[in-house]
Amino acid sequence: MWLMKKYFVENRGTLLMSGAFVTLVMMLIAVINGLSTMHKSDPDFGISTEIGFMLVVFGVTGCLIASLAFRQMWDNKSATGVLMTPATAFEQCLVRWIFVVPGFVVWSLVSAMFADMVKYLTANYVFGRELSMIPWLRLSGIGEAEYLINSYTILLIFLVTQSFYFLGSVVWRKHNFVKTFLVVGLLFMAYFCVSAIITDIYANSGYISMGKRDYLLYAPFQILLWLTVIINYTLTVMRLRESDIIHRL
Repeated sequence: MWLMKKYFVENRGTLLMSGAFVTLVMMLIAVINGLSTMHKSDPDFGISTEIGFMLVVFGVTGCLIASLAFRQMWDNKSATGVLMTPATAFEQCLVRWIFVVPGFVVWSLVSAMFADMVKYLTANYVFGRELSMIPWLRLSGIGEAEYLINSYTILLIFLVTQSFYFLGSVVWRKHNFVKTFLVVGLLFMAYFCVSAIITDIYANSGYISMGKRDYLLYAPFQILLWLTVIINYTLTVMRLRESDIIHRL
């Protein structure tokens, strides 16, 4: 607990600014979208557009926060303070992970719901529109399997992508966000090429029936993605431990 408090005190400016940025941008997206003619002509498309832009903000900001997780390691003076902290490399990584992954996910979800509520109040009581709030519980997958699968897929892709930036934060001292972005871009291109080839093989073999989603087909890809997350987090701990050993020598 004291380690979490220490990390928050040292990084409260970055954390609070990032949280405020997510909330304000999502609020702006929701209000503009709610006041546009899109909601009146096609409510479903308006909701999809709003959620889509919110997901972009969620993904980009989440990766940016992850790339700043070990920013104290970027100069020798602050790095010494981190490495001299009486905590293991795993504990140091765990504290940062709690803030930038589950903490950020929960904050983003609350921000999206708050932004949607502001849109509802603004449109209905200020501008006299008739809008409904987004059914967040249903979209989160509570009670409906299809939405649950969609939420799971979005979260998995976010975890995989963010784990690279989390690792990049401790690997590179300068321009780590840009460097990680290039690496992730190349890896995802290779991943999608391999996925397309395997999918084409299954399709030509008659394994996939038209109009029916076969979730067994995606099992190997899900396993690969989860392994990627675990490997990235493991490499992050190993890299921090290596830095500690070099510092002590």
